[in-house]
Amino acid sequence: MMSRSAVVVSMVLLLGSPALAQQDHAPAPMMAPAQGPLTSQARAAEQQTSGRTRDAEAILAAFAERFGDAPPAMAVYWNRAFGDRVSDWASTQRSVVVGSESVRSDGPEGATRQDTELSLAAQSETRGGPRDNSGSARLAFALEAGFVERLRGAGIRVLDRRALMRITDNALEDGSFSRLSPDLARLEMRSLAQHADFVVELRRDGPDRFRITVLSVADGSVQALFSSNGVPPEEGDAEPRWITTAQGFERRERPVSLGAIGGELALLTLAGMSGL
Repeated sequence: MMSRSAVVVSMVLLLGSPALAQQDHAPAPMMAPAQGPLTSQARAAEQQTSGRTRDAEAILAAFAERFGDAPPAMAVYWNRAFGDRVSDWASTQRSVVVGSESVRSDGPEGATRQDTELSLAAQSETRGGPRDNSGSARLAFALEAGFVERLRGAGIRVLDRRALMRITDNALEDGSFSRLSPDLARLEMRSLAQHADFVVELRRDGPDRFRITVLSVADGSVQALFSSNGVPPEEGDAEPRWITTAQGFERRERPVSLGAIGGELALLTLAGMSGL
């Protein structure tokens, strides 16, 4: 027969168990879902894309929010650096001739004397060579067309460097054609200051990469600076094809068109200028 003390202890435990269950306690740690290791193949697949993390709609919306209803005008330098030379003309020597002369004359008011000192400087200038030889190798036409088409889709006025210089030089001509050969470096800067808001350098950065720099014409500030292969993320995820050959089936990667690469580089440019 159960003793009275044992019955009391049992009743206390039964009555106290709900109260104990309602007491606060630290939550049990949650285990993160298992993640597979990043394989070398997956890492290589990540590096085969441009690196863009936003979709095109989000980038265009951010660009429109920054520039509003007044998209900028951009002068594109195809595989050419903006350069740091301020003049095409260079001087290697400068000559200075110093002389003095004394003149004395007699007149009704007496003798007079006038001393004169003369200083003459002569400087010979020659036109330097090309300021940047990289411009001789133009990028593929399809890549340039894709780049321009995407920028124009964002409302940007895309300007050509050569056309700007000729238009500006023509405006400076008074019709007499008596001016000497113009300073191309100064003419280039004048044309940019009059017509462009930004300068975009699109240059090769290796066999399969491109480097883009966007500079403000007003104050020289860097608006965007990056390097990318220009492969759109959706193109990088495309499954390879199997081609029938004389040796059987061969795995072939799907080629990315130059137009798609140009459009992707333009999207990255807009993203960089929008702070994304």
